[in-house]
Amino acid sequence: MAGNGSVKKEHDMSKTPATAASLKEVIDALQMQGEMASSYIHKHDGRIVELAPDGFDEDDDADEEDLDDWQIEARAEARMVAKDDAWIALPDQFEINEYRIMEDFIDEVEPQRDAEILANSIRGSGAFRRFKDMVNTMGIEKDWYAFLNQAMARIAARFLDVNEIPWKNDVPGFVRDGGGSTSKENSD
Repeated sequence: MAGNGSVKKEHDMSKTPATAASLKEVIDALQMQGEMASSYIHKHDGRIVELAPDGFDEDDDADEEDLDDWQIEARAEARMVAKDDAWIALPDQFEINEYRIMEDFIDEVEPQRDAEILANSIRGSGAFRRFKDMVNTMGIEKDWYAFLNQAMARIAARFLDVNEIPWKNDVPGFVRDGGGSTSKENSD
C-alpha cells in the first residue's frame, strides 16, 4: 500500500526495549476513542489509560468517602495524567478519520461497479451504517476489517514514531511504511 513509492520496512523487534508500547494495545485504544472517553499513553513505558470526559480533574476535592471505587480510581488516573508530562493523548476519532479510511478502501475495491455502489453508500447522514451494511451485503467484510486494521496500525505506528515512543510490532501481517523513524528502536 505504499502508493507514493515509499519502501516498506519491517519493524525491527530485536531493537525494541522491554517497556515498549504494544502496537496492538494502541490500536485497541484508538478504536475505543470517542465522545465518551479519551486515552493517554505514557511516553516512557507504553502504559495506556482511558479517561472519561466527565472524570475528575486534579483540583477536584469531593470527599472520597462519597465516591464509588471506580470513581476513586478514575480520579487517581486523571491526577496522574495531569501531573506528568510523559502522558500524551492518543489521536481522537477526528484525527483518525474513519471516513477517509472508508474512501481509501473504496479506491481499492474491484470491480469498479462495486466501488461505485460503496462510494454512493457513504454520501449523506448515516454513511457509516450504510457502508458497513453494504460491505456485509457484498460479502467483503473480511477485506474491510483487514484494511481497517492495517490503516489503524499505520496511524498508531506513525503516532508512536512522531512522539518517540518505543513500540513493538505485535500485529500479525503489519509492515510499516518506510520513510524513516524517529523512535530509537525503529532506526538503523
